Amino acid sequence: MLRSGVVCHDRYRFHVGRDMHFYSCISPDCASPPQLFSRLEEWKSHMDREHSRGWLQDVHTPIRWHCQACEGEDQWFEEEEAIEMHIEQMHPEYSKGPELEAWKETFEVKAPRPAYTCPVCNSIPDKLAAILKPDAEGRPTAVATNDESLRNELLKHIAQHLKEIGLVSIHFLYDADEDAASSRASAANNINSLPAGRWLDGNLVPPVPSYLDEEYHDEWRL
Repeated sequence: MLRSGVVCHDRYRFHVGRDMHFYSCISPDCASPPQLFSRLEEWKSHMDREHSRGWLQDVHTPIRWHCQACEGEDQWFEEEEAIEMHIEQMHPEYSKGPELEAWKETFEVKAPRPAYTCPVCNSIPDKLAAILKPDAEGRPTAVATNDESLRNELLKHIAQHLKEIGLVSIHFLYDADEDAASSRASAANNINSLPAGRWLDGNLVPPVPSYLDEEYHDEWRL
């Protein structure tokens, strides 16, 4: 039994590694159709080739808002709700409908995320944080180490996110299949519970609906 379990586990790992395309391109440019890969190296090659080696900092660039209507003040906002509240309170003439959206777009500032920051969880992986030192402006900087090895560590971290998301998605697919099967069974039961119709001159006359007043039953049957 133990040997059988080991064989099944090995086959499952082989199946997951060979057939499951967990590594997806996370650039919006490849959203339709999605670009999926079963091998980590294929995914890394695609990301660097199609989206340049700077994609780690540029993809899904974080958005901040800088209020340019506040003269003499340097007002920055990290959250969309915060800039909306600021406009509503300080610039109410721009706080309604299309004008609000237009001003938010005007205030948008996109800047590359800090180096070695994961674009999925928006944090620096623990393995990297332990060996990075902040520079004078607080940005993480590699100290006496191979920058390429740090990059590869970050890529493996991102790939692990994608694999975990893929594995979780399988459970959702199974749940969806079960829900669909349950709905089909329920529909079949509902159909089977309906009163039978009758044949008249070669045509199937459906049963009298339950909501129809009794005085109209004879007309329905004609």
